[in-house]
Amino acid sequence: LASVGLTTGDVHLYNLMGDYSLARRLTLSVWGFLPEDTGPVNVLAWTPDDAALGVGWQNRGMALWSARGCRLMSTLPQIRGGTPALRLARPAEPLQGGVRDLTWGPEGYHLVVVPNRPLARCASQTFVQFSFVKSAQARCQSQHHSNRMVLQGEDRVMVVDDRMHEQQNW
Repeated sequence: LASVGLTTGDVHLYNLMGDYSLARRLTLSVWGFLPEDTGPVNVLAWTPDDAALGVGWQNRGMALWSARGCRLMSTLPQIRGGTPALRLARPAEPLQGGVRDLTWGPEGYHLVVVPNRPLARCASQTFVQFSFVKSAQARCQSQHHSNRMVLQGEDRVMVVDDRMHEQQNW
């Protein structure tokens, strides 16, 4: 897939095999955000395994999308159809001044984001690091076939067993 960030804030993903057609459109409009809320796409970065795409906007926020078009996380609040007053940045919202750059760590467990302006909480901070885990399974298991989920991070493994009420971390 090839990714193209638009001035509307949307991202288009194109098939590179065959006819180069539009495979999917990533948008925040279904969550109630307008193009003027985030501004244009400022930066895009695929994970090293091409499984997810980081998107940073010029005016406000960033999000992470799967290659299949699922929004995995966002620094923007989830307001779905909110009024314009609800769409305004909140003081605790990270990256409320937009994103200058973002880059993935070598294994895709960390996303380093450079804000357009220093964060309000810490004026000397020049970047924000987000840490992620990945599924250790090659494919998703349905709940009927497996009671256990294994997630791996850079330095740990987490096993979630729905038969137990606690998570086991190693």
